[in-house]
Amino acid sequence: MEFLLEADQIMDQAERLQTRLAQGNDTVTFLFLLMGVIGFLWCFFGLKLVRLWAALIGFFMGFVLGCGAAMVLNLTMTVSLVIGGVVGILLAVLSAWLYHVGVFLVVWAAGISISLTIVRPENFLYAVLCGAVGLLIGVIAVRFVAPVTMVMTGLYGAIVLADVVSFFASLEAAWMIPALTAVFAVLGIVVQFLLESRKRKRIHLKKAEEIRQKYSTENEVEKARAMMETLEQESNEE
Repeated sequence: MEFLLEADQIMDQAERLQTRLAQGNDTVTFLFLLMGVIGFLWCFFGLKLVRLWAALIGFFMGFVLGCGAAMVLNLTMTVSLVIGGVVGILLAVLSAWLYHVGVFLVVWAAGISISLTIVRPENFLYAVLCGAVGLLIGVIAVRFVAPVTMVMTGLYGAIVLADVVSFFASLEAAWMIPALTAVFAVLGIVVQFLLESRKRKRIHLKKAEEIRQKYSTENEVEKARAMMETLEQESNEE
């Protein structure tokens, strides 16, 4: 009987362990699906959603800086979290509101991530160099907003998408992830350029319509004025 009870206990523990592993697998699957959605949006809509990315990055940076500063001052955990949340919200609002600041943060973050993925630094010096590369590209993006942002967000999103596809498809060949990254990057950047081109075309057409209406109104006013002057002259002659 004792043997049977021990066997039942072992089976119960095995079932619990299997349940935990299944729950863990579900969590991992959900996280990779979430990564896939985020990677897709970065890859194909990076520039269009740049204010959203800027707000998220600004909140994360503000939260970390606020919490870190509060902990250095030996404040309680609750107070540190509140300060981090407040600073994070402020930086999120500023990053989304100040367009060029947001672009800089987004491209800087993307540049760092891409550099770390390519270099895979094994010491602190190389990690600092990756940060410097991201910083340089971010500064360039402030001057050339659209093209640099589209290229960098396309590349970063492609890297994330390739990792997600590799996870679900269990890709083993070493060349497949770089190949997927290149395909997604080209597609994402091309789509972003097409979307931006359509946006600029709509803006130009709107401006042209406004100019046409303006000149049309001015011509109507001039015609009305000339008619009034003609009628006035005719009435004076009579």
